[in-house]
Amino acid sequence: MKGYICKITNQDESIVYVGSTTLSLERRWAKHTVAYKRWNESKVRCGAMIYHHFREHGIDAFAIHLVSEHEIEERKNLLQFEQLVIDSTNCVNKNAAMLTDDQKREYQQQYHMENKDQIAEQRQQYRAANKNKINVSNRRKIDCVCGASVSNRNMAAHRRSKKHQQYVSNQS
Repeated sequence: MKGYICKITNQDESIVYVGSTTLSLERRWAKHTVAYKRWNESKVRCGAMIYHHFREHGIDAFAIHLVSEHEIEERKNLLQFEQLVIDSTNCVNKNAAMLTDDQKREYQQQYHMENKDQIAEQRQQYRAANKNKINVSNRRKIDCVCGASVSNRNMAAHRRSKKHQQYVSNQS
């Protein structure tokens, strides 16, 4: 499969964002455009670091350019090439192109610790705004493999029950 390393820059290349894709550059740019619009309308919370610059200077001030093309076996290989370009470029990318599972876990834990209050507030707002939806989901009955009909809210406790544990051990 073909993979492409690309950069998104403004006209004087003072702002550079490095990325990778297996799509054509035109399709990747279209996806960035749609994602930026959703991010800008606050429909999604996170977006590429370049989106702040799109908002400040206007998306029309930026263009996508091909840096290199690679024949790759897996997407992981493309991310390794991307990281090499990120390391050798003064770019706005804050995150590494490829993180190990341990690095991802560590990042998530650190993010959660630093944003604990904000996350709690967002969860509280979501629960208040979607109370009925959450209640309907929690009351929904699920047929377990052991034959029991259990509400969604009680499924975790049911899986620890003697009835379920005996069924699972008999199936092994």
